[in-house]
Amino acid sequence: MFDHPGLVTIGCNIHDWMIAYVLVLATPYYAKPAAAGTALISSLPPGHYRLEVWHPRLAAEVTRAVVVARPTPRRR
Repeated sequence: MFDHPGLVTIGCNIHDWMIAYVLVLATPYYAKPAAAGTALISSLPPGHYRLEVWHPRLAAEVTRAVVVARPTPRRR
């Protein structure tokens, strides 16, 4: 059980090259990428957000400002 936010590194005690990272976040908003690498967070409320991308082989974390617009009502 992960009871507080943060980065957890999990390694194999037999194979040193086997490693996994679990990023625990205090948010209900997340996405699991599809096989093509795309991800969708459909329940995010409209507003201004900061998108952060992390990978252990990136030289630095990638951060972008994102604006989620209110959906346009459909015409009947």
